[in-house]
Amino acid sequence: MTGGEPQHQRIPWQELLCRASRELGWTPDTFWQATPNELKMALAPVRAPNTAALSKKSLDQLLLQFPDK
Repeated sequence: MTGGEPQHQRIPWQELLCRASRELGWTPDTFWQATPNELKMALAPVRAPNTAALSKKSLDQLLLQFPDK
């Protein structure tokens, strides 16, 4: 193998299917219809550790800008 060739990693399909089933309630059909990016996003933590929460002031500004009808 030369330095420019990509190295292939095995994808742990069984582990991913188990997580999608337990954590997301997905059926096998739903799992196999999802793209790898969709699966990655669905199983990612809801919030990244360094993500700041929306402030009350920002929320109030958004509510004024986009009121419920």
